[in-house]
Amino acid sequence: MAGSRTPGPLCQVKNWFEDPIDEGTLARIRNRPPGPTCQVKYWFDDSYWGEPSNPSPRTASADFGVPAGRIPVADRVDPGVESLEAIDVYGNPYLTRAQGRLFRLEPRTAASFRALRAAAMAAGFDSELFTLTSDYRSSHKQAGLSARARQQYGSREAARIFVAERSEHITGRAMDLNLGISNSGSNALARRFDGLPQYQWLKENAARFGLNPYAYRDETHPGEPWHWSYNTR
Repeated sequence: MAGSRTPGPLCQVKNWFEDPIDEGTLARIRNRPPGPTCQVKYWFDDSYWGEPSNPSPRTASADFGVPAGRIPVADRVDPGVESLEAIDVYGNPYLTRAQGRLFRLEPRTAASFRALRAAAMAAGFDSELFTLTSDYRSSHKQAGLSARARQQYGSREAARIFVAERSEHITGRAMDLNLGISNSGSNALARRFDGLPQYQWLKENAARFGLNPYAYRDETHPGEPWHWSYNTR
């Protein structure tokens, strides 16, 4: 099998709890037998991505490094908003409210995002694709989302499926991208991203910018095709 991956049981991690999910899928998730605690660390899924967990240096830009998989849980620490770069939806420096929503990313991640967008635009994609839809979330905000999920879904374990308490987003090194359709669990489950040229391009090129995917596993763990994190070796 190409590449390597962390052994252990399938982790039940974040999917947006606000997102509709069919009752059959939810029942299967809730009724899964309990298992040992596992590390929330995902690598490239060989069968889905068609490439090894750790791409060779030839596939990565010298400017950004070689992707090293998703950010380990132990490294998911809130750096504080003061250390982050303020940008707009396109990655431009945020100077005025006329630019719309304010986003914040760790500086190297912001540089990676801008380089990715520039390459996508050079490849002929519309400028409204590969824009930001989500960015840094403080650990306080993430804890609030997790608490709401626990209240809605009845237990900490069930809530973890929808909102991870230690999301990659709290690091400022994770981003959600606009790929032209709704970033929803239902779209991920139905594999609707697979047919999008922009998503195919992203899968083929993200490693050049040090970005790691939140990969599809199965129908109860569809991943998030729009979610990418900056983590290199």
